[in-house]
Amino acid sequence: MPALENQRWELFCLAIARGETTSRAYETAGFRPSRSNSARLRATEPIRQRICELQAASADACKITVQSVCNELDQAVELAKAEGKPAALVSAAALRARLGNLLTDKIEISTTSPYADCTSIEDMASQMLDGMTNARWLQIDDEDRLQLAELIRDYWGRVQAFLDEVNRRPLQQEPIALITNGKGNQ
Repeated sequence: MPALENQRWELFCLAIARGETTSRAYETAGFRPSRSNSARLRATEPIRQRICELQAASADACKITVQSVCNELDQAVELAKAEGKPAALVSAAALRARLGNLLTDKIEISTTSPYADCTSIEDMASQMLDGMTNARWLQIDDEDRLQLAELIRDYWGRVQAFLDEVNRRPLQQEPIALITNGKGNQ
């Protein structure tokens, strides 16, 4: 919709789109102060449509997206290259990479076992079964807990046997050479 032909109406719409109250916009447009007249003008269809159009255009102009920020950073990179400012170039490139989720500041890794407070294998088996998402609808009895505890014992025994076997291997005389990239760098 193009600008309204009535200049006062257009000024009224522009003032409201800028955030002024209806009464204040009415005065800004050159009308004598009147709350009832300003409310009546605001309620007319052409005015409502024009205000919506102006507000939508303003919202689009202010919209910030990852793409728009990346475009601005690309311009900053080009400017930094042209002016020979490597620090600005690195800073803009790093920010762009962070926006693209290519860089992260910190990653938290938890090494705490959910069963660290268990005092026995039976306790661990019980906690595992009770922690199942549908445990409250299942019939879990002591026999299930004992069977799972036996499976854990058997598994742990097999793991321990494997580790013992590895531990019995003969020691090497020289440390294993580190793999390099061919230039002597790690």
